[in-house]
Amino acid sequence: SRAIRLLTGRGLIEGGRLTVGRFVLFTLLIDRMFKPTRRVIKEWSTIGKIFASVDRISDLLDRQPSVVDLPGAVPAPPFRGRVEFRNVSFAYQTDRGDGQNSDGRGPPMSLALNDVSFTASPGEVIALVGPSGAGKSTVLQLIPRLYDPHAGAVLIDGADIRSFTLSSL
Repeated sequence: SRAIRLLTGRGLIEGGRLTVGRFVLFTLLIDRMFKPTRRVIKEWSTIGKIFASVDRISDLLDRQPSVVDLPGAVPAPPFRGRVEFRNVSFAYQTDRGDGQNSDGRGPPMSLALNDVSFTASPGEVIALVGPSGAGKSTVLQLIPRLYDPHAGAVLIDGADIRSFTLSSL
């Protein structure tokens, strides 16, 4: 748009219809007139991004936790530290876009653990080894009940952790 103004101004100055001083004044006034408009458009864009962020945060806060205390849950006693995974299977929900899992029912799932069983006694060192996505972090997230397994049980000192309140774990 500046190039068009310069070419038009040059033509008007050469034709004697406009002085250089008036052309400069006209150009400055146009720039000053559009500067606030550009600023308002830029700020409006920022406001739109803020509203989108607030909507996302609101959706997140409205979600119900997937892990809740079971009826009859009791506070956890002091633990000796024996951890057992008994036939544990767990799948993360994924977002495939169509809202269905591979069998067409319910949310899509991504299997992280499949029928995992092991015992870790107090003082024993166990290494979880595997490539990214093999389920190493998932094992650790199941112990404090950040998630519940879809099948099997996680036990501490022989007691299923689902029998304890979340706050005590």
